[in-house]
Amino acid sequence: MAEPELVIRRATLADLEALTAARIALFTELGELPEGFATNTFATACSIQLGSMMSSAGASAWLAFSPDGAACASAILLDYPRLPSPRNPRTREGYIMNVYVAPAWRRRGIASALIAGALTEAKQRGLARVRLHTTLAGREVYRAHGFQPRNDEMEWVL
Repeated sequence: MAEPELVIRRATLADLEALTAARIALFTELGELPEGFATNTFATACSIQLGSMMSSAGASAWLAFSPDGAACASAILLDYPRLPSPRNPRTREGYIMNVYVAPAWRRRGIASALIAGALTEAKQRGLARVRLHTTLAGREVYRAHGFQPRNDEMEWVL
């Protein structure tokens, strides 16, 4: 018997709750939500910011839905300005974030399908490049789509 089909589609503003839930699930799984963390405050802030970004075309998102209609995976592509460089005159770049697949749905190509959607969108938008951060478990998915590791970045956290 064939496995039931998943539905992967572009998210809309009506999907903010599902996108936010996936973000919380990701940080929970990574152990990045400290004990006593104000999850509701974080969820509200995420939903407001993502809604604003999606409304202004600064972000696009995708969701995968299980056969019972529950969201089981997500990905978000941010689109932001950059200065042109001598090697790349384009003035926008992307950042893929919040790629999350619920544990029961992993190893079925869902993350790859979400990434493919985000990269198609990035090409349509004419973005100069797309960056992301990854876990060890996710690296092969991104490599399969042509991502290369970088070691020339630093950050200053406020």
